Amino acid sequence: MNITKAIKIALPTFVKYREEGEETIRKALIKAGIPEELSCQLVEFLPIAFGRVFLKNMPVDLSDEYIRYVFADGEFVEKERKKLSSHPVFTEAKNIALSMAKKNRWALFKSSKGEQFETIAKWSAEVKAISYLMIEKGSKPENIVLTPPSLQWRE
Repeated sequence: MNITKAIKIALPTFVKYREEGEETIRKALIKAGIPEELSCQLVEFLPIAFGRVFLKNMPVDLSDEYIRYVFADGEFVEKERKKLSSHPVFTEAKNIALSMAKKNRWALFKSSKGEQFETIAKWSAEVKAISYLMIEKGSKPENIVLTPPSLQWRE
């Protein structure tokens, strides 16, 4: 299955299971016919990509890398550090999110596509962290610097 088709299946799945955990979404994606490896990558990279498009006009400092950890000998160990732009699922998800946002940014949030966009963006740990820092701690966006996203799923 190609990545674009998988993302189009994943968008409504994230909305449907928004109150559930990553494992529920991953299983639903597999049940929908998406291969397991790609399902894992969608759960990882869709929220990062959509979250970054959601935040694109905010002057926060986001890393252009991600770090993948593996659990070994009772602890998480860094396995690799790569550019987000090198991952095809992230790149395609970001392109789709940008396209959705460009079509009509304000009407977007009143449509089913808008619900998909907002739900997936808010699933992002970066969006959650920035919201917390700004709302709860009173931080200014220009003073926020985030570390690279940390991923534990296998690739």
